[in-house]
Amino acid sequence: MRTTPQRGERVKVSPVSVCTPWSSWVWTLIETWRADYNQVRPHSSLDGQSPQEYEQNFNQRGLPLRVA
Repeated sequence: MRTTPQRGERVKVSPVSVCTPWSSWVWTLIETWRADYNQVRPHSSLDGQSPQEYEQNFNQRGLPLRVA
């Protein structure tokens, strides 16, 4: 019996598998990583600035920030 989904295959997730005792810890870990990556971590495409720093510097120049 295969347990790993193939590329492009849809995976059905049951509520039971999402509500395990450690699931809140996992969601907290993911959110912490996402916040760090999107707000704190320097990005080479932003000249070594974090997205938060880039936005602050961009706003100081008086230009509107476009979000895609």
